[in-house]
Amino acid sequence: MTRSPWRKNGGANADARLQAVLRSAAEAMFPAEEDDGPLGVNSRTSEGDTPLHVFAWRGEVASVRVLLEASADVNALGDIDETALQIALRQQNEALVRLLLDVGARTTIRSEFGETAQDIAQRIGGSLGRLVTDRGEGSKRK
Repeated sequence: MTRSPWRKNGGANADARLQAVLRSAAEAMFPAEEDDGPLGVNSRTSEGDTPLHVFAWRGEVASVRVLLEASADVNALGDIDETALQIALRQQNEALVRLLLDVGARTTIRSEFGETAQDIAQRIGGSLGRLVTDRGEGSKRK
């Protein structure tokens, strides 16, 4: 896992933010279950999604940042073997795409349907497509 370039020693405030994010993720990931203890940053649903996938779907950049600061796996495969980067691209969420690329999200991981983040970016085109092309794996600019 690539370390976050903006990781800070947030102490109790960082812990409180992380716990709030994980509680929210637990409600989305396991809505019918009672509180069976704390959810970890890399916990998974039966489909494979992690808290990072939940907040990528929600488009919540701040929550994704909290999870990444707590060492969430930026390249974790979720449902249909998609990464958070692929989700962010589908939603055309440029701020989230930038954040994920900044911490080392891979652009060549193939989903269950054989599609990579680079493929999605090419289809989208424009500035978001160029961002992934310019900063993705194999590019000269990072």
